Amino acid sequence: GGNHYNTSSDGGSGGSGIIILKYRAANRASRHLFTSSTSFTVPKGYDTAEFLVVAGGGGGGRNGGGGGAGGFHAGSGHSITPEGSLTITVGAGGAGGFGTGTQVGGSNGTNSNFSTITSIAGGGGSGNNGPAPNNVRARNGGSGGGGGQAPTDKGEAISGDQPSSHLGSDGGVGTASGLYGAGGGGGAGQVGEDGSTSTGGGNGGNGLSSTITGSSEFFAGGGGGGSNNGSGSSPDYIGGLGGGGDGQDSLVGKNGESGRGGGAGGGGYAVSPGPLGQ
Repeated sequence: GGNHYNTSSDGGSGGSGIIILKYRAANRASRHLFTSSTSFTVPKGYDTAEFLVVAGGGGGGRNGGGGGAGGFHAGSGHSITPEGSLTITVGAGGAGGFGTGTQVGGSNGTNSNFSTITSIAGGGGSGNNGPAPNNVRARNGGSGGGGGQAPTDKGEAISGDQPSSHLGSDGGVGTASGLYGAGGGGGAGQVGEDGSTSTGGGNGGNGLSSTITGSSEFFAGGGGGGSNNGSGSSPDYIGGLGGGGDGQDSLVGKNGESGRGGGAGGGGYAVSPGPLGQ
């Protein structure tokens, strides 16, 4: 029993997304990678495209859950207009949770889109820095953020208006006792791991692989959850394959990888005797 206070560490920032377009016509192939927003003119002779659209990853929570990965949307045979102009919007990663009040929770990233294709931004991880209003639920997103110590609820995946093609997963559930392990953020291919009272934060969910770049690469991994392991020397709570940032156990969460849509790691916390929320 007794009162306690949190020694707080901020969440990491989510990784920015990416858009990759690949065309083929008359045995000629062309590939374009976009890591920032721009306007693009389709080359002459190309009228269909293979694509990968990954949104920005969610920020990790202060003393809390891992950020959810940006949504992953891949496909082929998408109609485009030769010599037409395309607006390319590449989503930014969400800010990590910090301070007090509602900003303790990780922020959602932003969507990525081109033509009619949109990927939904990753959800921010739950944050906690004392009693309400200094705690924030994990946010829904392309993949959901991980739950924290209070509230423990996970963030859920949003499919948007293209549910059969847009891929994401729920975050993991947090815990409210023991090591106060927060849930990992969801990845494109795997749900975030639940936090644990005995082993700490949950790992982020793995992303999915794509060969659109010419080799097999993972994108859209979720961030690991934070924990109160206290020492700062235990293994990180691993971010998912595809750029997920590691969660920490009394340190600042690791950032998600830019150009992968990775969710960020949740910050850690230490609990010591004294009044709550200092």
